[in-house]
Amino acid sequence: MSEKVRKLALSEHKRTRELYESVFPEDSTSFVDYYYQEKVIDNSIYVIEEDESIVSMIHLNPYAAMIGGVPCTIHYIVAVATAKEYRHRGYMRRLLETVMADLRREGELITYLMPVAEGIYSPYEFYTVYRKKWEYLTRETARTEGYEALTEKEIPTLVEQANTYFKERYQVYTVRSERYYQRLLKEYASDGGKLLVKKAAGKILKGGILLAGEGFKETLIMIRILDVKRLLSLLKLKSLVALCFEVVDNDIEENNLCLTITGTEHSGCMLMESPKENREGVIPIGVLCGFVFGALSVSELAEQTGVSLSERLKGELEKIVPLKEIMLDEVV
Repeated sequence: MSEKVRKLALSEHKRTRELYESVFPEDSTSFVDYYYQEKVIDNSIYVIEEDESIVSMIHLNPYAAMIGGVPCTIHYIVAVATAKEYRHRGYMRRLLETVMADLRREGELITYLMPVAEGIYSPYEFYTVYRKKWEYLTRETARTEGYEALTEKEIPTLVEQANTYFKERYQVYTVRSERYYQRLLKEYASDGGKLLVKKAAGKILKGGILLAGEGFKETLIMIRILDVKRLLSLLKLKSLVALCFEVVDNDIEENNLCLTITGTEHSGCMLMESPKENREGVIPIGVLCGFVFGALSVSELAEQTGVSLSERLKGELEKIVPLKEIMLDEVV
């Protein structure tokens, strides 16, 4: 009989630590302590068990977010792991399919992750939409540039300034809260780091930075669309639009739709389902994600595998404003 995917009760979450430590030996004991003291108390964990042992798992860490000006909850997929002797049995696919179906049913628009390798998740229609290089400074460099360690009493000020900054500059971002920064302080401290802020005349000017060796680290984020119709309805338009295309999704049946989009720069996108004979093109859900979040231009979209676009449809798609200003930089 096939092993079943199961969502653990909160009281069971710490049972996954043994698998976590065996698959991610690069994480320090102090960091894993932090993770199992802080993150598993309010996340979701899906597992596959054999002989009462957890042999495969996925963790879903929740974040409050803004997408196109709309507040929502999104879950960050982390700790995707299968015990060595149970790999190549399709366990990850079964976990991902269950997770995506459940999140969609719960009303979420997208999910996201930071991949070890993009090729692992692209078959599941995740698409890389965010790349950012972060600079890591030594203590001496940070001191000479005016950075100081964030204190607990400064967190409310940082929350207000960060959310104002993000609202002005980003279309997709995770919302900061006091709890968010309290956890981040602990996360950095677990590996000997500090969250620093830059000040002038007593005012915080810039967000935190981890104290580590000199150099740069790249953050790579892949997004998976869970509810295409509701996500597209959040998009803004440059001018009058009327178009129709078919969406193809091999994993989430409800996303297989032929959609007509109409609207103006004032109304935004208005959607309705249409018969396939009205379609002007076909777009797989993964590359549609790349377009929606600004990683693919219309001309680049047209060149992707499985995509067909009429010339008129290409012109109409150019009128859609993508959600390309993104700030998703969480580690766990």
